[in-house]
Amino acid sequence: MSRILTTDRLTSKNSSVAVHTGRADTYKALTGSAWVAVVRVGDPVLLRSLYRGNVRWCRPHHYVGEWNGRAGLYCRPGNQGKLMKRVAGKGYLEHWVSDAPAFDCVWDRSHVLRFMREGDAHTVELFWDEGWRFVGWYVNLQAPLVVRGDRFDTTDWALDLVVDLDGSWRWKDEDDFAQALALGVFDEQGAGGCPARRGISAAVR
Repeated sequence: MSRILTTDRLTSKNSSVAVHTGRADTYKALTGSAWVAVVRVGDPVLLRSLYRGNVRWCRPHHYVGEWNGRAGLYCRPGNQGKLMKRVAGKGYLEHWVSDAPAFDCVWDRSHVLRFMREGDAHTVELFWDEGWRFVGWYVNLQAPLVVRGDRFDTTDWALDLVVDLDGSWRWKDEDDFAQALALGVFDEQGAGGCPARRGISAAVR
């Protein structure tokens, strides 16, 4: 049975904490001194990647409940959001690290159910094609998730992992990750020390 999203972290005026409301299908967040955004199963929420205060991508989802401490968010084909566009021969990260605005985009490829937990540096995602044929799993590497009411905020780390139906897996977007390192998006801390590498190690255990 699904439960509500829970955490016990509250560290500053602008931080947030999601807590039990006494119902199995809702949660609410405390930001500063005010209770905000009671989110129920079926309600729309935003999943956002932010960098230096700028939205780098943003997609609407529907909250579908919580399992084993992880919130489930569903994204359907046709959802309209924001995304940094790739430039031929350059990728997208040079614009991503600037103040350039994100562009309108439409998610038109698949049904996605994303599982995430506040403080985790990854999401675990299940993909179906438009006809609801299951096609595999995906692990997105990101900065530790922060939940602010109906907003799920992180910073995408560019490096991802794809898991096929037979259980085999492979890295995805390693070129983007290398470019992010070169642009100083995060610091290299010795072999295996980069936060994205640590996050993926935790995700695949």
